[in-house]
Amino acid sequence: MIPSDLGQDADAWVSSECARVREWFGEDASQRSDEDVRRILADSLATIGEPGRLVTMLHWPLTVPIPSRVRLVLAEAGDLDVKAWEKSGFDVDECIGAAVGPGIKCIASRDESVDGHDLHLSTAVYAFSGESGGVGLIVESGVPLAFQLTIAQMPIILSSLSLLDPDGRPFEARPVPGLTRNQVDEWEQVSNA
Repeated sequence: MIPSDLGQDADAWVSSECARVREWFGEDASQRSDEDVRRILADSLATIGEPGRLVTMLHWPLTVPIPSRVRLVLAEAGDLDVKAWEKSGFDVDECIGAAVGPGIKCIASRDESVDGHDLHLSTAVYAFSGESGGVGLIVESGVPLAFQLTIAQMPIILSSLSLLDPDGRPFEARPVPGLTRNQVDEWEQVSNA
């Protein structure tokens, strides 16, 4: 979890987290990996002030310094536009099993060169919209295996994620027009159900 209020303690936090991550890597840790972890943590601290960001987490699924970044962000209220996501290059599917209600899962990838390194960048957005606003859980990684291992953990996070509206009521996502299935209607069509 990337803290939001480190202030003067940022360097101490980075050093402490570097030591903690080094323990996870065990024998695979090296001077180079220590430097990479330090850079990744410092870069993540730079995103603290992003508008609408609630939480940023780093998931380290491998014993090398290659994390996935997971951000929870606020969004405007309104129906989720599946066609707009698809036009933006995302594969869109229904997101079921989230504690906040129905939503969409949007996944896209692209090849790009970053700092002289060729990367296969992957992004997943789990988007939910309710009466008071929207929320998105965004997963990003530059290594396909790290991305896949992080995505495999998202059902666990989504099944326990709960948010409160500004007035203190639990956030509840609305069905997504044209995508969310009505499971009651589906089961009523099956004989003996």
